[in-house]
Parts: sequence; structure tokens; C-alpha cells
Amino acid sequence: MALAMWNALWTILTLGIFRFWAKTRVRRYVWSHTRIDGDGLEYTGRGLELFLGFVIVALCAGPFIALFVYARMQVPVGNAGINFAIDLATWIPLIFLMHIAMYRAQRYRLSRTSWRGIRGHLGGSSLKYAGNALVSLFFTGLTLGICKPYYDIELMKYERNHTMLGDAQMAFGGMFTPAFKKWLVIWFILLLTYLVTFGLFVALVKVLLPLAIVIGLVGAGFGAYQLARYQAWFFRYTTGETSLGNLAFSSELTPKKLFKIYAVLLISLVVLFALIFMIFSMVIGASIAASGNAGPNMPFVFAMTFLFLVLLGPVQQIVLLPMFVQPLIAAKVSSITMTGEIDRFTVQQVARSEPKTGEGLAEAFDLGGI
Repeated sequence: MALAMWNALWTILTLGIFRFWAKTRVRRYVWSHTRIDGDGLEYTGRGLELFLGFVIVALCAGPFIALFVYARMQVPVGNAGINFAIDLATWIPLIFLMHIAMYRAQRYRLSRTSWRGIRGHLGGSSLKYAGNALVSLFFTGLTLGICKPYYDIELMKYERNHTMLGDAQMAFGGMFTPAFKKWLVIWFILLLTYLVTFGLFVALVKVLLPLAIVIGLVGAGFGAYQLARYQAWFFRYTTGETSLGNLAFSSELTPKKLFKIYAVLLISLVVLFALIFMIFSMVIGASIAASGNAGPNMPFVFAMTFLFLVLLGPVQQIVLLPMFVQPLIAAKVSSITMTGEIDRFTVQQVARSEPKTGEGLAEAFDLGGI
């Protein structure tokens, strides 16, 4: 909590610029408290690398964003067909770039992660990874989410099969079929839950509003628990299908642990945003009253909106780090059991060309993770 609050304070004082150094400090803290056979991981990345990467990408992405905005402004209002075509032509490249960003961010993090002095490495091609993602997402959307495990497995398989620690190669043997069977049951439960909850809510909302709200909350909670069931199973399954040299892994992560973490996060964010909205509304109301009910002072409103956006990210981090990120990592890592003789696990450092700057593209999409 102290680290999150300190980072948030400096991020606010520097109007967001410190976020790159804040993220680096969080990673060093989390990495150092993640131990394998008694030895913690080490993170050697620097905030300046993340900052320079973001600046480079921001300068390159600016013309693309300007072109999209200009194209949308040229289309007459109500021309849904052309707007859809522009959106499609924009979102497909954006999704492609987002997955390139995710892969390159993981490559950077691994290149700055070491255990017992041996650095990690992610090979492969970010372009191929993004291409696999587009194909997988197409099938997922075409089947209304039924083929979601295809996306999950394909991307994890490509990433883990190209992950190395020194000269030790990670291997992943997960298959689509087991994940699909598990997800198909969850998908039908979620669909039935949504239909029943929505039907009861619509039927009762005008007659008995409190009961309708309770039913909606219960339905949402039940659906969230089903998602936690799949995520916990998927983590156990993929961990069990992963090996590194002569080391094998297994996990005992339970849905209950995940659900409790997500529930605490959701409640915390709802309370946080309610407080922020209340304060923001009170300030706007005071502005209107001060102007003699002639309407809000627009320069003041714009200034408050800017302040709200500046504060939103750091305040979120104060909530996310201690209430979600740290508990989630702790729950996953502590659930993993390693089998194999660690003393016989030999690995050599390998000289490789590593990224010089940080996760610029991922930072632009806010995908950099902790």
C-alpha cells in the first residue's frame, strides 16, 4: 500500500510522467518477492527505457490517429455503412498492433528478468503472434465466444514454446480439446444465467425494483463465479502442461480464491468511482451556484475534468496494486508446485540482442501490465 501511494503521489505531481518509473519500482518489488527454490527473481528494467519507448511510439502513432479522426469527420451523419467500414478498417489494424504490443512487452519484461543471474528471453515473431491472434479472434467472434479456448491455447502455446531461461527451453503441451470441453459447459451455464436473470429483471423492474436489483446482482455474481471456475481450471491445466528443462509444474489454484480477489476488486472500484463521481458532481454544482445558476463555468469544468483524468490513473493504482495485482500474483504463484531435481537443472547464460527501449507500443495501449 505504501509503495502504491508513493507512486501515485509522484505520478500526480508529474502529471503522469512518473508512471514509467512507478511501474519499474512495482516490478522490482513484485519480482524480488517471487521466489524459486529460495531465490528471488530480479528485475533490471529502467523507467527511462519505458518512457523512451512510449515517446517513440506516440510520435509514430500520432499521424494514424489523426487520419482516423479526419476520416470520421468527413462522413455525413447517419451514414452507418461508411462509418462501419471506417471502424472495421481501423479496429483490425489496432487489434493487430495491440497483440504485437503484448508480445513485445513480454519480450522486454523477460529480457529484464533474471534468476540466479540467468536472464530470460522470448524469441519468435510478434507479427506471427498477432496474426494467430487475429485468426483466433475471428473464430471466437464467429462462434459467439464458444471457441474462446482456441484463442487462449494458441497464443499461450506460441508464447511459452518461445520462452527461454538462459539456454533452457520452455515447452507447452496444452491442447484445444480439453479446454474447449471445459469452456463449453461454462459457456452454456453463462448463457442460461444471462437469459434467466435478464428475463426476471425485465419482468420485475417496474413492479418490484429492489427485488429486480437483487436478482441482477445475484445473477452477475453467479456468472462471475463461473468465469472464475474456468480461469482457475485453465491456469491449473496450462501450468501442468508446462515444463522447463527437467522441471515440471502443477497448480492447485481454486475458483474460490480467484472469485474472492475479483469480488474485493469490484467492490473497491465501485466505491472508489462513486466517491470520485460524488466529489466531481459537488464541485460542478458549486460552480453552477457560484455563477448564479446561469450554468457551469466552462473553463472551470474543463480544468476539473483534466484534473479528474490526471488523478484517475494514480488513484486506481492505489486500489489495484494491494487489492488485486499483489493478491492475484500471490494466489497463482503460491499454488504452483515444481517437480524435478532443481540441483540437476543446469542452465547457461546466452548472449542475445535484447530490446534497447521499453514497452512503448504496449504503453500507448495501456497494456504494459505491472
